[in-house]
Amino acid sequence: MPAKTVNLLVSLPQELDIGKPIKHEHSLELPVTPPKVVPVCPHCHSAGCVSKGSDGFQSIRHVPSGNVGVFLTFKKQRFYCPECRVSFTHHYSWQHHPLPITDALYLSILSDLSRPVPIPDIAAKNCVTDNIVRGVLKSIDIPRCPALPEIVCVDDFHGNAGVYNPKRKKWDAPVFQTCVVDGASGRIIDILRDRSSATVQEFFLSFPESQRKNVKFYSCDMSGIYAAAARKIFPDAVLCIDKFHVVQWLNLAVDAVRRRLQNEFRNDTKKYQKLKDSRLMLLTKECNQRAYWEAYGYEEKLARLQTLLAEFPDLCEVFDALHEYHFFCKADTEPVRRLRLTEWVNKYLSSDVEEVRNAAKTVQNWKENILNSFTHGITNGPVEALNNQIKRLKKISCGVHDFESFRKRILLCFGTTSFIRNQYTIFGEKRASKSNKIYIKKEELNHD
Repeated sequence: MPAKTVNLLVSLPQELDIGKPIKHEHSLELPVTPPKVVPVCPHCHSAGCVSKGSDGFQSIRHVPSGNVGVFLTFKKQRFYCPECRVSFTHHYSWQHHPLPITDALYLSILSDLSRPVPIPDIAAKNCVTDNIVRGVLKSIDIPRCPALPEIVCVDDFHGNAGVYNPKRKKWDAPVFQTCVVDGASGRIIDILRDRSSATVQEFFLSFPESQRKNVKFYSCDMSGIYAAAARKIFPDAVLCIDKFHVVQWLNLAVDAVRRRLQNEFRNDTKKYQKLKDSRLMLLTKECNQRAYWEAYGYEEKLARLQTLLAEFPDLCEVFDALHEYHFFCKADTEPVRRLRLTEWVNKYLSSDVEEVRNAAKTVQNWKENILNSFTHGITNGPVEALNNQIKRLKKISCGVHDFESFRKRILLCFGTTSFIRNQYTIFGEKRASKSNKIYIKKEELNHD
């Protein structure tokens, strides 16, 4: 078989001379002879370098063959630069530095990192250690999105990733991180290290004013942090409170009343048993009850629910508040929605149940922003979908401590990224001496 064909099959440059493979117990060794090169000093970029001869052999990992690790063995070349009087080892274009792997293996690992797969599985597939996979992840650099979209969706998620504190010998990790998503396309914009007002405002203020004026809609939950950032940074944007967050708030109120009643009647076995395991039954929408309860006996479930609501007035009050809000969501015109929501707020502001009264006060405070969500059809659905994918990635990773690595992995897996030609990347014709990162560029977002 011609040498050029062999090089192509093993993903190596055609100018390399490959010797006879040497089989070991758990690996395969390929002796290679690189062609003579005219080195350039990585410090002063002078071409008049003098060879100092070979400095022993070097082995680096290559793409595995048939689940067997492959090593490339070649002579290291040392050179001396008369201009700056510095000696250096020459690194070939097909060799990744400082990681002891080839660029072909680097690409393979990077491709696997762009899928939600555990790092140990990626290491086993490429016959490398976990530390090499983490080294590849740390070596990449993902710049921020070049432009803000017209619809910005913001929400937090449980990340528990932060920065290592050498003094405390612990990770300073906030509980929540912030996910910023394009509401029109569902593409992720960036991940912020926490959900503080300073961090959110710093991120958006890093964009020029012309980009910030491009934002027409800003969707978030009923968090004062995100809303305050919207009013300050995007004064012309329409602030929308996702209608499903109101449902979530009312679901929590239902659950809070149920747990309070269970604690009150803990010593009353009969009443306690009626309240036990009733959460999902109370939260099921009326239009879905028959479909969801058919397998468990619809009539029996409905009879139990009616008995439960008749016996516990507080539970009946919060149950009615939740399902009346579901009825309000079905209104199809602006005047009807506004009228129904106003009536709902006025009715439950004077409720005797504290949880219902607090929920009504919250809805009253965000009334106009909730109506904006219905009027313009803006929801936090795209960011909630990404949050579920991030939770899955975190679960298969068994938790991630380092925030930067966590952010890069999220953007690789769920962001819109593409490789570009750059002198600092594995695709370039030359490599810088101080930077060995591969740059990944966000695709230009088309919001026309």
